[in-house]
Amino acid sequence: MRFTDVYHSIYECLTAFHQPRSSEDEAKWMEIAGNDLASYRKCVDHRVWTFENKLLLLEAEQHFVIGNYIEAEEKYTASIASAKKHRFFHEDGLVKEFFGRFLQELGRIDEAEEHLANSRVLIRE
Repeated sequence: MRFTDVYHSIYECLTAFHQPRSSEDEAKWMEIAGNDLASYRKCVDHRVWTFENKLLLLEAEQHFVIGNYIEAEEKYTASIASAKKHRFFHEDGLVKEFFGRFLQELGRIDEAEEHLANSRVLIRE
């Protein structure tokens, strides 16, 4: 897989995980996401440092879509920790934005607003 394909699969997977929440064609989108996630996992085996936090974000989104909220929260938290550890500050911001939206869906508004505010700061840096 080429480097550009890796990033394409990340964003396609994120899009595909979002679609079942707003589409009647859930099976199609979950298949696309599952295929992208499987491809992406192979990349992580070769470059954990670079891709770990992104894999954890994709797994968090997968758990969110299927209703495994405890597992989703664990994956979001692990993704944030990985992005910080590897000094991917913009990606830390990206994960916090997704995590904030997740928390909003669960009605945890104060926590969501904190993560969304932190996200904006990190993305601007």
